[in-house]
Amino acid sequence: MASQTVMYPWFITFLFLAVCGILVFALYRNRREYKQVLFSLENEEQGLKAVMEEQTKELHQVKHQEAFYKRLAENAMDCIWLLDLQTYTFEYVSPSVYQLRGLTAEEAVGETLEDAFTPDSVSKIYKMLNQTMEQLMSKEEEDVSTGIVCQLEQYKHDGTIAFMEVSIRMIFEQQGTLKILGVSRDVSEKRQLEETLSQEQEEAKVQSCIYEALFKNTRDAVAYFDDEERIVAINDRFSSLFGYTREEAKDQYINNVVFSKNRKADSEVMPIALETIQASTVELQTTRYHRDGTPIHVLAKGVPIYINGKFWGGYGVYTDITPLKQTEKKLQLLATTDALTGLFNRRQFMDSASTELRKAMRYHLPLSLILLDIDHFKSVNDNFGHDVGDMILVLLANQLKQHARNTDEVFRLGGEEFGMLLPSTNAEGAYIAAERLRKAIEGEKYMNGLTEIRFTISLGIAHMSEKITDVDTLFKQADNALYAAKSRGRNQVVLAEQ
Repeated sequence: MASQTVMYPWFITFLFLAVCGILVFALYRNRREYKQVLFSLENEEQGLKAVMEEQTKELHQVKHQEAFYKRLAENAMDCIWLLDLQTYTFEYVSPSVYQLRGLTAEEAVGETLEDAFTPDSVSKIYKMLNQTMEQLMSKEEEDVSTGIVCQLEQYKHDGTIAFMEVSIRMIFEQQGTLKILGVSRDVSEKRQLEETLSQEQEEAKVQSCIYEALFKNTRDAVAYFDDEERIVAINDRFSSLFGYTREEAKDQYINNVVFSKNRKADSEVMPIALETIQASTVELQTTRYHRDGTPIHVLAKGVPIYINGKFWGGYGVYTDITPLKQTEKKLQLLATTDALTGLFNRRQFMDSASTELRKAMRYHLPLSLILLDIDHFKSVNDNFGHDVGDMILVLLANQLKQHARNTDEVFRLGGEEFGMLLPSTNAEGAYIAAERLRKAIEGEKYMNGLTEIRFTISLGIAHMSEKITDVDTLFKQADNALYAAKSRGRNQVVLAEQ
């Protein structure tokens, strides 16, 4: 009993100490776990702070970008707008809509497609949406469209229509709604310019066809040459006039084609070429040559082509006036010759005498004039008739031609009066020629059937001197000498007194 009494307090003490030890160990363990939890919480707090700081930074960047793009949209010349595809109304329109349509942004927001676009443009928009909707709805990306660009017509505030180039992009917003982001640019002026250009191009095509038809079908010979004067093209008339095919004429110098190979281009060519290059249209009557060397009288015209101040070449236009020249020659012959004898007439005498007189006075050359007529010619007409008289005139004319030198000119001045102009011939030489002619006429006999006809001539000579300054004076002196020859008995030569 006593031993039990002694052990009981010790056990109580041991138990107390054991409990205290357990409590101390538990407290130490809990404190260690608390420190670990506290350290973990502190780490999580720092991580949360870093995340919050990063999100705050990103939020600032988003707001900065949002402000930047808003300023960009509000100051852009193009109109930027956002359309809700559920209501087909505009949720946002940039202020530049005023410049494009005459509306404020507030007035444009809330409009429908039908309010903003013409019926044709609305139909075009719906058609594009229907074609792409299935593909767009099958995707879950925020931006599901690569964009569509088209030209649409929009109403302006005053009711007129503006032509817009519209770029459309379909997007999904975060809420899952489908929107249209569009950018409109006024291309009315551009379209007008394009229409004007298209019209001008169409007119140019028409003009080109007209010019081509004229080029091919004109009666004039036409050659187009480049800036080096090499032929680029010729028409059919050019081929027939000058004898070259298109292939043969192409790339040849135009002057080598229209001039004879054995004849140098005359002095008129350089002025024509120079004036053509200097943007002048040149026209003149001249002579060009067929391939075989036959001369062709043409009205030649050079027409230069300048584009933006640069010489690109030109056209050579040749009108064949050979028939006209032949007619002119005939008319000239009729105007200057005597129809009966074929000699030059009084009009041509005045022109020729004036030319030779000027030449003689300028170069101090001798010049003589012989006037003659048939003695008693009236009796020939009275006795034998005017037809025989005409025959006598022709016979005399032939004798004059035979006795004239190459430099002399013979004229019938009227009636039975004739003249002979002798350049570079003094008085003595003229007298010898006149006397030879008188004797030839005197010694001839002419038969009219069985009737023999003889006649004589009287001649008067004037020659160049200091007193003679005009044709009238020269002619008057010769006429006076002729009158003296008749007064002295006819059939003789008289030299005018100086």
